[in-house]
Amino acid sequence: MILITTDESGQMEQVNSRITRLLYLVVTQVQILSKYRRLLLGTMSEDVMRRFSQGWRKFYCEDCKFVFEEATRDYQTPSLSLCPKCSEEVFPISGREDLTLPIDRFGNLKGTFPNE
Repeated sequence: MILITTDESGQMEQVNSRITRLLYLVVTQVQILSKYRRLLLGTMSEDVMRRFSQGWRKFYCEDCKFVFEEATRDYQTPSLSLCPKCSEEVFPISGREDLTLPIDRFGNLKGTFPNE
């Protein structure tokens, strides 16, 4: 228990709110570390972990109004891509699974890297 006495009640409230925020940050960091520990040990629940699946992601560039698709090892990922027309960063608008895309034993698309 922390007991803080001050002459002005305003200062005491400010100190107490700082302590509360610090405790919140400590608890949050412990929860994050615990999550990563479980992830490394392979004990995460299945609703958190998901299986990557190859497929196609569809993009729409708002700058040049260009729509395009690209093959990917994980069609559900929200990562950015570059518009092939104007080189702007774009987010995927949809994705579809395509199990016919060839992958290697690590889940990478075959033919993505040289010397394959």
